[in-house]
Amino acid sequence: MREKRAKKRRKLWAVWMLALFIIGGCAGGKVIYSSLFMTINAADQEESLLPQASGKPEHKEIEPIPAEAAVIKKDDAPAVVHSDSEAVKPGENKDKAIEATPTPQATGKQTEKESAKPGSESGKPSKQIALTFDDGPDTKYTPKILDILKQHKVKATFFLVGRQIDLYPDIVKRIVDEGHVIGNHSWGHQQLNKLKAEDIKHDLDKTDQLLQKILGTAPKLFRAPYGAVSDTLKDEVKSSGREMIGWSVDTRDWAGESPEDMMKTVRRQMGPGGIVLMHSFGGKNGKLDNTVELLPKLIRELQDDGYSIVTVPELEPARTKR
Repeated sequence: MREKRAKKRRKLWAVWMLALFIIGGCAGGKVIYSSLFMTINAADQEESLLPQASGKPEHKEIEPIPAEAAVIKKDDAPAVVHSDSEAVKPGENKDKAIEATPTPQATGKQTEKESAKPGSESGKPSKQIALTFDDGPDTKYTPKILDILKQHKVKATFFLVGRQIDLYPDIVKRIVDEGHVIGNHSWGHQQLNKLKAEDIKHDLDKTDQLLQKILGTAPKLFRAPYGAVSDTLKDEVKSSGREMIGWSVDTRDWAGESPEDMMKTVRRQMGPGGIVLMHSFGGKNGKLDNTVELLPKLIRELQDDGYSIVTVPELEPARTKR
């Protein structure tokens, strides 16, 4: 700005000097010269009023922002950051790197709420269910069922019939050796609810005595054939220190139901603490291929649904009785 003023002043000097030489000694020369002097002087005064450069930034007063102007707009709000995804505000470049605060999941740590889930202790699933097999043993279906259970590392409960035990003691030993539980299912699978107290006692004791001879111990669990009970039967079971066990899910494998229909029945009737009824001998026309086909699928589905498959004594807090 100062250079422009100086240039302008020099031009004015040149113009007036030229005029003075032209009009030289005329009467108006003094007036013109006086005017020229006043013009240049005014220019100098105007120039002196301009701010001088000091090399320091000019200080300015900043007015406070009104409270209503400090509200964050929607687009200015901080982006929500997830541990497993990139956070980007609307309109921002997706390639922009954003450092997120690690969540408990991202660091491998659990919050107190996560580590103390209801119904779960020591990492065990909160839902339990027991698989049971009646009427065995035999040498056709019982070994196949045992193979499947072993393959899937599942333990079950077998309610055995005395006359079958007498025929296949080695299968009884295998059942126990592989970690399964056995129970008394009468000697000949007759309807004990129609018998007198002394006949019921003889039937149950005969079966227990054979198991004692084979295994060195007698079971405490008992299941009534056909689920048929009477007050007399209940009294005898209780007085002998046995525990009567029923079921909550009947697959109807004994009636020849297809594996698909059996699975539908289980889905409809199952629940935590449930007991599933199947068979390891007998069946419609002596066939239990449906049970063998169903079992591995049933185990997988129960486990996928969060169930822990256990033996009857392991069920908590109470067992289903009939």
